Amino acid sequence: MGAPLTELRWYATGLDSEATVLQLVGNLLLLAPLAVLAVLRWPRLGTPLRLGALASTAGAGIELLQWALPLGRVVSPVDTALNAAGAVAAGLLVALVAGRPSQRRVA
Repeated sequence: MGAPLTELRWYATGLDSEATVLQLVGNLLLLAPLAVLAVLRWPRLGTPLRLGALASTAGAGIELLQWALPLGRVVSPVDTALNAAGAVAAGLLVALVAGRPSQRRVA
């Protein structure tokens, strides 16, 4: 398992490295398309709390599979956080652009 503080330091000090930027952007974009599709299909998911919960669960599931399967990958909670952050940002952007459904009040 990766050491979160070491990984955060690697990201923070390696932004001049193409490999670091590629890893960072890849983690941010990994779940973004799924979040976009989910918000378009189910507009009620377009809230930070709902998107965050779903994206965190999906990211943790990916890391769990990397741990359980012999893929030679490092398991990282930082990757889960980056996956979720990218998904939340993309989902909220789509919700904003597409417009949220009006909330109907029952009289």
